[in-house]
Amino acid sequence: MAVKENSRGKFSSLLILLQGLLIIIFVVFVEYDEDTLPEASNQAVIDSKYPVFQDVHTLVVVGFGLLLLFLKKYGFSGLGYTFLIAGVTMQWAAVMDGFLNMKNDKIQLGINSLVTGDLATLTVIITFGAILGKTSNLQLMVIAFFEVTYYILNRNICTKYLQAVDYGGGMYIHLFGSCFGLMVTRILYQTRAVAHENETSRYTSDLFAATGTLFLWVYWPSLNAVLLEGTLQYRAIVNTYYALTASCVTAFGLSSLITKGSKLSMDFPLTEHKLHLQ
Repeated sequence: MAVKENSRGKFSSLLILLQGLLIIIFVVFVEYDEDTLPEASNQAVIDSKYPVFQDVHTLVVVGFGLLLLFLKKYGFSGLGYTFLIAGVTMQWAAVMDGFLNMKNDKIQLGINSLVTGDLATLTVIITFGAILGKTSNLQLMVIAFFEVTYYILNRNICTKYLQAVDYGGGMYIHLFGSCFGLMVTRILYQTRAVAHENETSRYTSDLFAATGTLFLWVYWPSLNAVLLEGTLQYRAIVNTYYALTASCVTAFGLSSLITKGSKLSMDFPLTEHKLHLQ
């Protein structure tokens, strides 16, 4: 996460200014939603949604943060910038989505805005996996700002006007983040950066990435079910749980077939998640 001396002050000033603007927006335009007020009558909404939100929050920050350690040269940058991106995009996503869904001319702040922030952050992190080590800190913040804006607009248009259902986020999150990342990498493409020695892994970086993979594996059912309620949520959790167990066994089985000496290899299931980021 090294920052050049001549840009350190500019980037620090940008972050402080950005956070100050967000605070002003929250003070002027934001209020608690009905489920968050002291007189809220339906406490069950918070009780049922918050545990699933916690799982998604852990998956996004810890799981993907560790997974982004897969490059030996940029591991610390991957983890640190994941933390920074999360802090900015979670706030900006809540503001953007709130402006498009205002009630009484106010942005509604509650458990749903927390979930919106996490899902938007996940989209940016997927893109980040494709540009890790290729952008400056300022470029990264600009990319995150515009991607969250386009993600929120795209999701609202698709759900409100096209009536497109995607509770698991396959289209709105993973596909959008991947396509956005491909677009950015094409813009930033440099011939000398192709197959660079810094874009390789080593044992320790793969070990941390494998730990991140385990976090993703454990918490993924909650990600697929976080936007659902009641029996639909439980059904999504059960279905995703068994789909993950089946894919795990299949991945190790295939690794045994293609690995020298027919040995089980962690590289095969780990590569699947690396490709998801690249």
